[in-house]
Amino acid sequence: KSMVETFVKTGSGVLKAPTGVGKTGLGMYLIASIDELENVLWLSHTKDLMYNAGEEAEKWFGKHNVGYCGDGKLQLGKFFTTATRAI
Repeated sequence: KSMVETFVKTGSGVLKAPTGVGKTGLGMYLIASIDELENVLWLSHTKDLMYNAGEEAEKWFGKHNVGYCGDGKLQLGKFFTTATRAI
């Protein structure tokens, strides 16, 4: 929580955390903490991580606000779109 609060106050930074700590959830908490956001693009380097981020985003922001771009899908979300370079 303190990492996110510091990030929101300063407006920038790099958050590093080890495997299994819940970086995706931490990222969603960060996104939800920034009031000025209108659209979010979450980039993942694999399609599995793209789907993982999308599922987590649906919990935070509602399924109707989340879209996917990758793995043969092109559906932009109203607020949050997760994408990958893997096709």
